[in-house]
Amino acid sequence: KMVSDLANDGFKTAVIIDPGIKNEPGYWVYDEGAKGDHFNKYPDGKYFIGKVWPGECVFPDFTKKDSREWWGTLYKGLIDDGIKGFWNDMNEPAVFDVPTKTFDLNVMHDDNGLKTDHRKNHNVYGMQMARGTFEGVQKLRPNERPFVLTRASYAGGNRYASAWTGDNISSWEHLEMAVPMCLNLSISGQPFVGTDIGGFIGSPSGELYARWLQLGVFTPLMRTHTEIGSADQEPWSYGKKFESINKKSIQLRYKLLPYIYTQFYNASKTGIPMMRPLGFDYPDDWQASWNGRDFLFGDAFLVAPVLWPDAKKRRLRLPAGDWFDYWTGKQYTGPNDIEVDAPIDRIPLFVKAGAIIPTQQPVQYSDEA
Repeated sequence: KMVSDLANDGFKTAVIIDPGIKNEPGYWVYDEGAKGDHFNKYPDGKYFIGKVWPGECVFPDFTKKDSREWWGTLYKGLIDDGIKGFWNDMNEPAVFDVPTKTFDLNVMHDDNGLKTDHRKNHNVYGMQMARGTFEGVQKLRPNERPFVLTRASYAGGNRYASAWTGDNISSWEHLEMAVPMCLNLSISGQPFVGTDIGGFIGSPSGELYARWLQLGVFTPLMRTHTEIGSADQEPWSYGKKFESINKKSIQLRYKLLPYIYTQFYNASKTGIPMMRPLGFDYPDDWQASWNGRDFLFGDAFLVAPVLWPDAKKRRLRLPAGDWFDYWTGKQYTGPNDIEVDAPIDRIPLFVKAGAIIPTQQPVQYSDEA
């Protein structure tokens, strides 16, 4: 009922699905997997068992086509209940109770019939899990594009899932790290990427949360998230002042949805990521190429997020060409290093001369767009 009530209010619900399946004969998922020979085993035929959130678990062998197809069928009940998205977590694969925090290296994988051990398959495991999820949801809901989010991936994983940078900390240092991490993922073939806005571990100040949310407007995946037991971390959790500032950021994201959708489409067709380093478009500008804090968002925007506390100004590099301050309309000409105002209620943002930016009126949720 909760899912249907949320849907009536315009919310789309996504749930976390980990690879670990409780090692419990009589549990229908375990029984189906055992009957279909879908779990990873040691060379002697015994199941690999590792402790994760449900306790002792077995793990599907996602390098086996039949196992991926079986895994995909498990989403039917959730889809029938109205769940719209699926978040594949703990799929490095992660295990709690061993020093390596992952599978034993001699655990075997089907590996498309080659029968190889975990040393060859560790890096691809998460992507193959996301693949099984994506392909299963696609079959169950053929008229909709699946939304899948994955913590672990591999080259080519962008075909199946978006990604985020993992469990970060509510600190200015981790906010600053978020930019190069997303840029590196973007130019490495994973263009649909973002961070846990505000930090997953700990509790951000109102200023830190507001600056992180401003950055999040210009990451392909915009998601605010925190761990259980932390302080409230919603856009309205920091008093009226920051609620107003955060509302402005969220409205900007909704306003830019047509532009963002266009950039996603372009990325899907060309492989050029929407969030990219300045040096990607301006390789001859060495000062731009070494810049890991400012970035391009599609072909129209240069974004210079504020990554330090108590900032009132922001220095940045403008590459060659004419640029306009999005907020004031002031024109600048590059290549040039400039300093601009950076009040708490806005992110320094520049538009390339000649750009076309489709926009819309801000809405309450995307289905109103």
